[in-house]
Amino acid sequence: MKAALHKQGKITPQMSQKQIAQVYYDALSRLGVSPGGGGEAAKQGRSVEYDSPYACLVNRKADCVGRAGAFNLLMHLEGISAQGVSG
Repeated sequence: MKAALHKQGKITPQMSQKQIAQVYYDALSRLGVSPGGGGEAAKQGRSVEYDSPYACLVNRKADCVGRAGAFNLLMHLEGISAQGVSG
C-alpha cells in the first residue's frame, strides 16, 4: 500500500504528517475490510484472528484492533509516531 500511494503521487515529500495520515486513513477506509471478531469470536477463542494488521491489510476482515494496528503500522513505516489508545 505504501509503495502504491507514493507511486500514484497521493503521498509526496512536501506533505505534512497530518496530510499523510489522512491519505492512509482514506485508503484503509476504501479497502472494503469487513467486520470480524466480535463477541462470538471471543467466546470461541478466535478473536485473535481479527485483531492484527495482517487481518486488515491481507485478509480484509478485521475488528477495530486490527484496523487500528494496520493504521499504526503504516504510520510507523512513514516515520510518523503513532500508538493505539483504548478506553
